[in-house]
Amino acid sequence: MRNLRIHPKIWLPVLAAVGILWAGNVFAYPSQIKILSKAEIAALPDDALTQTYIDAVVETEAKNAFHKTSGFTPRGYQEYKDLVRFRVELRAELDKRKLYIPQP
Repeated sequence: MRNLRIHPKIWLPVLAAVGILWAGNVFAYPSQIKILSKAEIAALPDDALTQTYIDAVVETEAKNAFHKTSGFTPRGYQEYKDLVRFRVELRAELDKRKLYIPQP
C-alpha cells in the first residue's frame, strides 16, 4: 500500500473551509419563538394571537435574512427584527383602519 500523505498545501484550504462552516453555525441565533399546538393557538385571546403572529413573522424574516447574507452582528440582528416588527404592526394598523396601502 502506498503512503497516502496529503500535501501540506491542501490542508490549509480544507481547514479554512471547516473553520468557516463551524463559525457560521456558532453565530446562528436560536429561535425565540415557542411553537404552540393548535389547541394552545385556539385558546389565545385576540391580542395575544396578534402578537404571537407578529413574533412569528419577525422571527421568520430575520432568520431568512440572516441565512441569505453573511450574517448579522447581534445588534444588527436585533435592529432588523425591530424593523420587521414595526412594518408588520404598521400593516396591521393600516388594515384595521381600512386604509389604502400604496405599493412601491
